[in-house]
Amino acid sequence: MAVKRLWQITHSCGHQAERDLSDRAADRRAGFAEWLAKQECTDCWRAAKEGNEQEKAA
Repeated sequence: MAVKRLWQITHSCGHQAERDLSDRAADRRAGFAEWLAKQECTDCWRAAKEGNEQEKAA
């Protein structure tokens, strides 16, 4: 039986992404996928971070 390596993640911001979790131990992939689902996607995270940096500079 093959171990699942590609996971479809629906992030807290509503965006979806397919992630390759083969770099993680097989028994930890499901937990990491659940954690990712509670986070914003990379694009939203970067946009929020850039907004915070601009506010700090002002």
